[in-house]
Amino acid sequence: LAQRSPRVVAAILALARRDGPLPVEAEEVAGLLERWDGRLAATSAGAAAYHLVIEHLLEELLREPFGDGLYTRYLDAPHVRPQYAIERLVVRAATLRRSGGWTDEERVARAARASLRKSWISLSHRLGPSRSRWAWGRLHRLSLLPFGPAGTPRPGILRGQPAMGSGQTLAFASHRPGRSFEVESVGFYRIAMDLAAPDRLLSVLAPGQSEHPGHPHYLDGLVRWTAGRLPLLTTSRLAIEEESTSRLLLEPAP
Repeated sequence: LAQRSPRVVAAILALARRDGPLPVEAEEVAGLLERWDGRLAATSAGAAAYHLVIEHLLEELLREPFGDGLYTRYLDAPHVRPQYAIERLVVRAATLRRSGGWTDEERVARAARASLRKSWISLSHRLGPSRSRWAWGRLHRLSLLPFGPAGTPRPGILRGQPAMGSGQTLAFASHRPGRSFEVESVGFYRIAMDLAAPDRLLSVLAPGQSEHPGHPHYLDGLVRWTAGRLPLLTTSRLAIEEESTSRLLLEPAP
């Protein structure tokens, strides 16, 4: 769940409709955003529309004042947060509703209006005309690079897997806004713990307990991880010995 998204969506739509009804294409994207619950599921059309609108807002609001060279350097710089910056700018413009500066109401409203229509074009061009194909996971994809020499075959390793979440959610899977929707960094270990029962917790590790292709647990966490399902992990020695199917013994090298 992207916590800020509902507020940002409300600001974008209020600014875009400031000067009257939207074009048909822009109104369809606005409808997707209005119906979106803020969740970044891989199947969510609203999440796909939202991130494309943010991409176009970046272009509309920053490229011209920055200039092409500085704009590109800004997007490529480490540790910058262009999506967060543009979300704050839009919300600020909708709140202040005044002229001048980066949050000039007329300028940001014009950008919001254009971005909605351009997002419809992007959805149609990148994902196809069928609305059933408009999904966040079709833009936001994850590929795993296995250990070992380049080109070494690794059966079962992900290639272009639809990914939920973003860099702003608990299901962490960040991309580089303005450059690519491909997942750049991801949280492979997820854990949920009840401190009143510390011997039982929910935990999943991807791709698996081992990344050795010859090991039976090579990819055993991948299916649950991609679905967001965390299996039970017990730390009780008795339960572990009762349920374990094999034992892995690690010995230090001589």
